[in-house]
Amino acid sequence: MISPWRVVVVTGGLLLLLLLVMLFALTRGTVEIGLGEIIAVARGGGEGAVRSIVLDIRLPRIVLAGVVGGGLATAGVAFQALLKNPLAEPYILGVSSGSGVGVILAMMAGSISAWLLPLASFAGALVTIVLVYLVGRVGGRLHTTTMLLAGVMIAAFFGAIIMFLLSTASLNEMGSALFWLMGDLSAADSRKALIAILYCSAGFILLYANFRGLNLLTVGEETALHLGAGVEGLK
Repeated sequence: MISPWRVVVVTGGLLLLLLLVMLFALTRGTVEIGLGEIIAVARGGGEGAVRSIVLDIRLPRIVLAGVVGGGLATAGVAFQALLKNPLAEPYILGVSSGSGVGVILAMMAGSISAWLLPLASFAGALVTIVLVYLVGRVGGRLHTTTMLLAGVMIAAFFGAIIMFLLSTASLNEMGSALFWLMGDLSAADSRKALIAILYCSAGFILLYANFRGLNLLTVGEETALHLGAGVEGLK
């Protein structure tokens, strides 16, 4: 049993490490910027070019990378609890592949909005998880093993759809889609970082509201059911 104090200490240590990595990332790049210059920018001073590099280019990318990484980590924890597998993550159930299909279709339809692309991604992921749910549900229950196998199958199917869509897309659409699939951060700005924070926060709040049931799932469905968790509804 992990004590709350240990959770606080580990979380605080990791947060401090994240802040140090972010600070280090601010100093690295084509133009190297010293720590003193970054402190000056934080205080509202600094040269104009340095301020622009730090505040308009590097900081939004770093924040966006941190938010996306945190979102993926949170999703991974939820999948690990659901599937009782420490190696589980969004790719294993095809959610990432379905998300990619949604974004590519939106791009081919002409949408590159910072607000709409995440919604198209979520819609594709939702369609995928519904298919996994329908295939994995047997006899009124959702068996994690069947769900896992269904996810692998559907992931391969949507992966093939992605390849087909890319082969029929224009060069501009293909380039945008490939950069998105690889996790491109070059177009990051403060507005897109804020949008990512809002979307990821909504998912985090929803998962945190169900943390007790997810924790109970990790020790087994029967045990979780006896301890008051609505197992089937939670899954």
